[in-house]
Amino acid sequence: MSTRRRRSVFELFEELRNQVNRMFEEMMGPLLPPETPMHNVSRRELQPLTHLRETEESIIITVDLPCVRKEDIRVEATENMVKIEAPTRECLRLSPYGAIQREAEFDVFRKTVKLPVAVEPQKARARFKAGILEIVLPKKIAGFRIPVE
Repeated sequence: MSTRRRRSVFELFEELRNQVNRMFEEMMGPLLPPETPMHNVSRRELQPLTHLRETEESIIITVDLPCVRKEDIRVEATENMVKIEAPTRECLRLSPYGAIQREAEFDVFRKTVKLPVAVEPQKARARFKAGILEIVLPKKIAGFRIPVE
């Protein structure tokens, strides 16, 4: 006579949760970008929150840059990427939260944004107001429409 151990409700629930996670990863895995850390403690840098939106004629990037002066912001652009760097006015400190995290200090924001289409960087505009940087990059025209007369 074999004895089968009954599994607890918690074990069954954990098994179900693992199955759902596997199914979600199989379905959504290729669509989700790889996670990257939003900070680098050794280089004392933070990645600012960034939002990219595309219109018919341009790419608009909005970047949250608290504790930064406009004259300290550096933006560089190529046809397919934008680099943003801005030192903070004061050192930003994150205190420990829980047993694993340690205190960390940051003094610069740095972010590289890969663009979904080619742009004309020489025609780009940037505006900084109330801690928000907005960069507007006109899309590169791939072809011209020729009117037929």
